Amino acid sequence: MNDMHLQTITQITTPKKAAYTLLNRVIAAPSTGSNTPSLNDSIPFEKDEDIFDENQPDFMMEQAHTALMDEMKILQDKNNSLTERIAEFETEAIQLRQHISKVDHQNGQLNEILDRERADLASRAESSEKQVIELQKQLLESQEEARMNKEEARDYNVMMTSNEKQLVDLKKEHKFTKEENEKNLNTLETKLVQLAAELDNITKNLETTLETKESLQEEVDTLQVEKIFKDSLISELEETLRNEKSKVSDLLRENQTLLHESQQERSTMSDQLREEERQNEANNQTISNLQRELQNLEQTANTQQKQLTQNTEVINDYLDKIKDLKTSLFEKNFTLETEQEKTKSLEESVQSLVSEIRNVKSQVLNLEEEKKKMEEDHQSELSNVNEQVDCLTKNFNELEEEHRKVQKSKTDLEKQFETLKDEKEALNTLIKENKEVYENEVTDLKQQVVVAEKRLIDKESESEEVFGKLIEELTSKMIELRHFYYHLNTENRLKENNSDLCQSIKELQESKEEKNRENEELKNKLKAIESLSEGFRNQKQCLEYEMQNKRDTLDKLSVESMVKEEQIRGLESDYERMKEESANIKAENEMLQLRFNEIDKEMSEVNERNRALLEENAKLVGHQNLKQKIHYTAKLKDENNFLREQLSKHQQEIMKLKSGTPTKKENRTPLKQWNEKPWEETEESL
Repeated sequence: MNDMHLQTITQITTPKKAAYTLLNRVIAAPSTGSNTPSLNDSIPFEKDEDIFDENQPDFMMEQAHTALMDEMKILQDKNNSLTERIAEFETEAIQLRQHISKVDHQNGQLNEILDRERADLASRAESSEKQVIELQKQLLESQEEARMNKEEARDYNVMMTSNEKQLVDLKKEHKFTKEENEKNLNTLETKLVQLAAELDNITKNLETTLETKESLQEEVDTLQVEKIFKDSLISELEETLRNEKSKVSDLLRENQTLLHESQQERSTMSDQLREEERQNEANNQTISNLQRELQNLEQTANTQQKQLTQNTEVINDYLDKIKDLKTSLFEKNFTLETEQEKTKSLEESVQSLVSEIRNVKSQVLNLEEEKKKMEEDHQSELSNVNEQVDCLTKNFNELEEEHRKVQKSKTDLEKQFETLKDEKEALNTLIKENKEVYENEVTDLKQQVVVAEKRLIDKESESEEVFGKLIEELTSKMIELRHFYYHLNTENRLKENNSDLCQSIKELQESKEEKNRENEELKNKLKAIESLSEGFRNQKQCLEYEMQNKRDTLDKLSVESMVKEEQIRGLESDYERMKEESANIKAENEMLQLRFNEIDKEMSEVNERNRALLEENAKLVGHQNLKQKIHYTAKLKDENNFLREQLSKHQQEIMKLKSGTPTKKENRTPLKQWNEKPWEETEESL
């Protein structure tokens, strides 16, 4: 462009022809050179030279017009690109508004789902409480029935013992007693073997329980470590929330300061535009500053939106944790129902064991020494089991305390969730207000840019007009100088006029160069803006990649928390199993103690029978006379008659009881055996 301007100036100042043969001089500069001619040299003219009568050629004016039109087209292209960018920014703002509305809608749906789940939990809790009350009533009724059955069993046992004593007194033959004793010994030996096997099984079970206890303790330690790690993570998340809140407050303050600064700058810019309308540099600088501020404000808006998305993700994680806790509560209620069913099964097993105890009454001898050893072993085992149960109860209490802490943290999280909702609503309102302010500022800036462009176009048109006027003035001055030359023929005046012309031409060149510099500065500014936009895009991509990494880490943490909760549930189930096993072991120990007590009673009864038989044998050995034997037989007959009368009375009472009470197989069997025994055996023995 500089070359074109120089060529136009040289063509204006030089004639069409390549060379002129004038008197006393030669033309200074060629018409096609790139350098400027030396206009300071003095050019003497002759009369009738006809140089200044020549008009400017048309192609020079056309070239100047084409150059100016090209510059105008370049500026229009730049303005179009800027308008397209502004439209893109507006579309991005609309998309952000749509995204915010979607997030609000999703939050509303989540709140509705939470309300429904709370209502369902309340209804389930009420139904479970009603079921527990009904089951407690059933337990009380079953316990009362068991007490009644035990009392009836005791009454029947008393009757049976009295009848058995009377029958044993009638039995006199020592051989029969010996055979029965031998049979009892054999059966007791078999029972002892069975009891030893049962003891071995119990010891094995205890060893397995100890091993399981150790493994459970190890798992509890690991879970405690994991719990500490989770607590640290929760504290870190809380710190991040606090930091984010502080950042949001700082950003709001920065936004307010930026708004004040932008307002001040707008006022200053308006004053500068009024005062310096003719200076294009100040206008361009203000436009570039405002564009940068727009970009900064848009960046702050993007950062705030990203922080909002992060807050929503954190809230969703807390909601997932709340759902997991609710599922754990539901599972605990289910375990309570299963335990109640197990209690019913245990009551049935107790009844079956009672029937077995009644069958084992007639099978114990010579077990006192072994009984002591067994009691010591059982006491040691019971102490170990009690210690285990105490440890497990402590662990269970700790777990309950942790559960309470979790519930407290749940309430705190709900409160934090409500506060976050309020803060989110406030932020949304602030963002909307800021967006409206920003949109208004963008529209103002667009209007200012349009006004500046119009002013530039007006100034360029004015410069063209001034340039044409200057050319006309120069031509008129040249004509005037020619007239002065013809009239006065003075070289001094011509030199002065030439110096003025040179100065005016230099001023024009300097003005053109300044305009070119301004155009170059505008181009550099546009390039810098494009580089900044590319840098912001790269930063945006990096931030998106970091967000994806954080989401992946959050998903991994949620999966690990679910696995750990399942492990805790497994430990709770193992703890309940250990409780049930300890209860079963206690019940078995009580049954064994009852068996040993019954064996002691039966041993004492057998010893009394043996003593009575020995006394009777001694008496029979002393019966040498027939009279003594007759008296003894008469006494026995009288006693037998007396016993028969008592037996008949007892049978009548038993029949009355049968007619009034419900019959059971366990209670009928000994009476039937008593009735079915022939009385002839007693008479033969006598």
